[in-house]
Amino acid sequence: MTTPENAGAQQGSQGNGSEQRVVDGRPLSGHATTDGGFVSDDGRTYVSPAGVVEHGLTAPDGSFLPNGVVRTVDGQQVYGSVLSDGSFRSEDGTLTVLPSGVVEHGRTTPDGAFEYQRTVDGQQVWGSDTKDGWLSSDGKTYVDGSTGEVQHGLTAPDGLFLPNGEVRTVDGRQVYGSVGKDGSFRSEDGTLTVLPSGVVEHGRTTPDGAFEYQRTVDGQQVWGSDTKDGWLSSDGKTYVDGSTGEVQHGLTAPDGLFLPNGAVRTVDGRQVYGSVGKDGSFLSEDGTMLVLPSGVVEYGRTTPDGAFEYQRDVDGQQVWGSDTKDGWLSSDGKTYIDSSGKTEKGITSPSGQFIPGGSTHTLPDGTVLYGHQDGGDFVTADGSTVVLANGTVLNGSTDPATGIFTANSGGTYSIDDNGITPVTKQPDGSYLLPNGQTIMTADSWRIDLQALSDAMGLVSRRAEDVNGYCQAITGQYAAIEASWSSPAGDSFADASKKANDAMASTRGLLRDVINRMKMSYDNYVQAEHANTKNSTGS
Repeated sequence: MTTPENAGAQQGSQGNGSEQRVVDGRPLSGHATTDGGFVSDDGRTYVSPAGVVEHGLTAPDGSFLPNGVVRTVDGQQVYGSVLSDGSFRSEDGTLTVLPSGVVEHGRTTPDGAFEYQRTVDGQQVWGSDTKDGWLSSDGKTYVDGSTGEVQHGLTAPDGLFLPNGEVRTVDGRQVYGSVGKDGSFRSEDGTLTVLPSGVVEHGRTTPDGAFEYQRTVDGQQVWGSDTKDGWLSSDGKTYVDGSTGEVQHGLTAPDGLFLPNGAVRTVDGRQVYGSVGKDGSFLSEDGTMLVLPSGVVEYGRTTPDGAFEYQRDVDGQQVWGSDTKDGWLSSDGKTYIDSSGKTEKGITSPSGQFIPGGSTHTLPDGTVLYGHQDGGDFVTADGSTVVLANGTVLNGSTDPATGIFTANSGGTYSIDDNGITPVTKQPDGSYLLPNGQTIMTADSWRIDLQALSDAMGLVSRRAEDVNGYCQAITGQYAAIEASWSSPAGDSFADASKKANDAMASTRGLLRDVINRMKMSYDNYVQAEHANTKNSTGS
């Protein structure tokens, strides 16, 4: 706000005679004024009663005008003074000519401020120029000098205009300040903020207008400021999530974005800001470059959900996609390349599961199922739903070890490469196909193996009995043969040999049966162990 240096000195009636004084080191003729001052005869120098020397001119009405000049304004000769900012103020205080040549008509206040009217929000409002704008007389409206923006508020006792200004009572004292767009209240001196929630923070305001306050981070008092959705330390290396309270360490890029686990790396000869992921990869801030832990640099793009995609050659075409835990999946979810380089075609479910050779099936209610077409039937990838060729929808679960689907309604079906076939559960836990074939399960294996084990035990015990009987018979034959004294003795010895041969063959047969049963049992146990291992993925 420009303040006139002197509104003019009135000479008043002259003294009784002229006199000479030394002014600025030279004698000057003049006369005393009624206020006790001195004015030169040519009217261009005035010395106040306090001895202050001013140069200017004297208007026709006898008023001395410091730095006075006569200008032609709007075709009229006007007496006035040139102020320190180069503007011209008329003697009567109703006109100002700005250094730019613009003429303002208005009024001068008792404290020397020049006020004029301008249109604000459709109304004629009195006010005066400030250093960089215009302030209304009531101190409630400010117009920015460079942008023309109109701001409403109030003026503090020290003369500072406060946009959206208010006076609040905080901690028992009256505080002048401004209300921000977010509803917070900032004190004029910048040391206090009242959040919309009513919480009072004491701190400091930075040169760029940010309010900083201290909070405890990792046991230390750290300066920082609120962001849109959290809090950022002054050094830009620590961020606290506003919703979860999670503390993240990193760095802040030159554009003000906080980068968790941030780092600055030189890639392809240029300095790049980015973040280091859990797997050790480095993703540039703009999301267009990924440096793998191996050092390989990939150029691509980052999706809204944070996945980094890059192009690779698939069947002679450049296809966008991203790395998975053990391979690469195209953006459209239709192509998967495993770690060995094998390419598979299929679809990807909404949960992100790639289904080799997969397809979709839409139910009458619009629900889309993801899985495989099996002949005329359809089964979902997780085996929870089967749609038969006739349109029947069955919900249930599938045993991955046997391929048996059990519907919640109670029916059982076999799912294999030949389609979905109804099966009948047997007492031992196996399932009987319509063609008479049997699907063994872990339960049925346990039952059948136990039965085989029991049979082996029974045959082994009977073999021991048979062996005992054979030994008894052999002993009897030997006794009879020794006591036989008739000419038929040779014939009996021949019969005894044949009986011994027959009993030896019986014992050999029993041993062979037992060995074969034991071998079958061991084979079944090993096969079942292998099936269980494969089904559990161990």
